[in-house]
Amino acid sequence: GRQIQEEVRKAEKAWSNAEEVALRAAASAYSAACRGVDTAIQPLISELTAATKAADASIQELKRAPVLAKRYVMVVATAFFILALICVYSTMRLIDAAGSVSAQEKVN
Repeated sequence: GRQIQEEVRKAEKAWSNAEEVALRAAASAYSAACRGVDTAIQPLISELTAATKAADASIQELKRAPVLAKRYVMVVATAFFILALICVYSTMRLIDAAGSVSAQEKVN
């Protein structure tokens, strides 16, 4: 009889603690789930941050591209203009030199 009563008391005590145990288990499960989600999301956040930085860098390069293209065109155009001036000057000097040679031949 006593053994049965002791077992009944243990069962009653276990049942009275069951709600507290269930709450603790639920809180632990919730905490573990939150940590798991946080751990799983961190690499994704890192990847998104890296992708955003790369996209920002690309946008900055694209914004600079027209300015660089204008500068390049101006430099090339200036170089061709200077080359044309050199060619005209050289041609005029050659014509003057050829004219002075033919004038010398006429004198002789």
